[in-house]
Amino acid sequence: MTNAMVLAELEDLQQVLARAAYSCQIRPLGRFSRVLIAENPYAAVAIVDTESWEKLVELVSDLQAELTRLALTSERSAIRWDLYVMVHVRTPVLQSVQTELADRIESDTKFARKYVRVNLTRELSVLDRALRPFLPLRPAATLTVTEPLDLVREELVTEGIQADLVDHVLRQFSATGEVSIP
Repeated sequence: MTNAMVLAELEDLQQVLARAAYSCQIRPLGRFSRVLIAENPYAAVAIVDTESWEKLVELVSDLQAELTRLALTSERSAIRWDLYVMVHVRTPVLQSVQTELADRIESDTKFARKYVRVNLTRELSVLDRALRPFLPLRPAATLTVTEPLDLVREELVTEGIQADLVDHVLRQFSATGEVSIP
């Protein structure tokens, strides 16, 4: 089994969120012995692992209540957080994904947004995609704009046409919008 096939742990999720400028810690919270709590000025995220679909609704409800309590008792009362709850269902043996249950949980947006993720691997691209609702927007890609006629010139010269003939034709095209070969 390669590293890519190893299921992600809370520590793996913590690394991705920490790179996105979240303050993170894995700690007990209410009835949960290990919860990843990630905070930034805009959001508080609580993430737990489970290996069963059984009582998932109750687990999410309890985690949401604990996160809400944490947000209400925070010393930083000036912070206005959006609250997010995520459950990573780790089922190493083949089981069907209970999409109806996951959809029902995720469609309930009262008090907090909820997400169910199943069998996340340690691959950075997988974790990035799974955590995208919490991650900040990325800057727009910087694209280099190239003059199309320069590309045409380069291609024609590469194909073996004499550079001076290509230059003459492209100058003529730039001036008149037409091409005539001498």
